[in-house]
Amino acid sequence: MLGINFFENPIVPEEIRRNVRNGQEQSFRLDYPFDRLGGYYPSGLVIGSVEEVQKDDSGASSYAVLVPEADLDSLTEVAVIKSFDIVS
Repeated sequence: MLGINFFENPIVPEEIRRNVRNGQEQSFRLDYPFDRLGGYYPSGLVIGSVEEVQKDDSGASSYAVLVPEADLDSLTEVAVIKSFDIVS
């Protein structure tokens, strides 16, 4: 996961940023072409590590328990990695 600033994010249209700054409620979707962001997202910024992976009570899905490794209060936005390889 990476921390980013919503108002400096080049993917968020300027009109959306302006409206949010002015206190207007917004609904929008963002698609992130990470390969084209030219270094905007800092690499290697670890905000947490997986302590364990568990199945939910139904056994239908899994979840991860994370241990924070950064000051999460200083982050305004994060990108969530939805798939990963378990390395032992």
